[in-house]
Amino acid sequence: MNGGGSSRRVLAIASLASFLGFLDVTIVNVAFPSISRTFGTSSPAHLSWILNSYNVLFAAFLLPCGVVADRLGSSRTLIGGVALFGVTSGLCAAAPSINLLIAARALQALAAALMIPSSLAVLLAATSRSQRPAAIAAWSASAAVAAGIGPSLGGFLVEASSWRLVFLVNVPVALFLLAASVSLPSTPRLLDRRPDLLGGAAISLALGFLALGISKGEDWGWTSTANLACYLVSALMLGVFALRTYLRPNPMIAVDLFRDPERTTANVATVVFSVAFYAGILNNVLFLTGVWGYSILEAGLAISPAPLTSAAVGMLAARLLPRFGSRPLAALGCVVYGCGGIGFLLRSADVTPDFLSVWLPAALLMGCGIGLVFASLGASAAASLRESDFATGSALNTVARQLGAVIGTALVFSILHEGLLRLTPGPYQDVWALCLGVSLAAMAVALLLPGRQPAPSLVRSSSQ
Repeated sequence: MNGGGSSRRVLAIASLASFLGFLDVTIVNVAFPSISRTFGTSSPAHLSWILNSYNVLFAAFLLPCGVVADRLGSSRTLIGGVALFGVTSGLCAAAPSINLLIAARALQALAAALMIPSSLAVLLAATSRSQRPAAIAAWSASAAVAAGIGPSLGGFLVEASSWRLVFLVNVPVALFLLAASVSLPSTPRLLDRRPDLLGGAAISLALGFLALGISKGEDWGWTSTANLACYLVSALMLGVFALRTYLRPNPMIAVDLFRDPERTTANVATVVFSVAFYAGILNNVLFLTGVWGYSILEAGLAISPAPLTSAAVGMLAARLLPRFGSRPLAALGCVVYGCGGIGFLLRSADVTPDFLSVWLPAALLMGCGIGLVFASLGASAAASLRESDFATGSALNTVARQLGAVIGTALVFSILHEGLLRLTPGPYQDVWALCLGVSLAAMAVALLLPGRQPAPSLVRSSSQ
């Protein structure tokens, strides 16, 4: 086991990598109108790929990149991912045309997919079993804070300069992270198994086409030929991946990763809750700017208390996990998040802005729920992972979170649709009602987690 100081340093590096990767899921959203004005001759459908290319390919690349990290070594993969993320962020900032910006965003998604699972794998390898619930909670909190704070940071950067600063800000952070990462302890390499390239291609296509169909459903039509073709290709590729996984002696992803009931339940609950989480983030920004008339910067500042609260509550949850286990904490978090949705539903009908008495209480409830849920589900998803599967198992949970993000974002635009032009609370309240319902569904899934502490596999001594 590494010393406490070393573990804290690895925790800081892994959490910063998580923050950087998930930040670009939401920070670019608020810069989209400014980017659209720069490339005004492009169609809205073409411009939408600035967002879609990152979200779709991030989801598609995660599992293969997790396998790469386990095979080549997580620390090496993290360093390579951070370096690529810095380079591609600079390319995004300097892009002279829409096509080059979209291409750079696609490469940036690959870099993020390399960073995220490898960062958690490095963290798990550097901490003792008893320390892992707290470490996972901190890592998960950094991801939630990044997604929540993205709109406010993006708004500040766009108003201070231009949309290019939204990408450029990643470069110094990546350079700092790269300098810190080169001294990471080395992690094992599993080069003795021949990689299943067909299986890797199949799962990438399955996840990519699924995310694409969800992302473009509103634009193409949910029952259009193009959209249904995406789901068909996704299903076929998923079938190919399943056959490869169960029939090959050395599949790309070990079958055992799908057989653990606690991990599977935690990942399903993560998908469901992430729908509510990301739908809430986007809806909150659109409501504040569209109905209450806040500027992007003002809306970002109004949203900030929730992610900051989630970080604090996530760390508290890490201390409670060994005593209570994931099931009650995750379920409680879903209920608390849903109560925040009820608060918005009951008190947002008035178009007169009232931050302190209307917005803040509901936002704080949502923040508390987020912290409880992601810390608890993250601990369950990683509880029984073998060291050889740290990155791949971590990638499975991140895929769950990212698919939830794609679904939640698509549902918001589908529900709001014409409501974006009416500037009335009604459509936004429909989204908050969705968040309430989905969070309760996530609670029902979380209650299926094993009725035991997540820490039995975490608190045993590392010699066992």
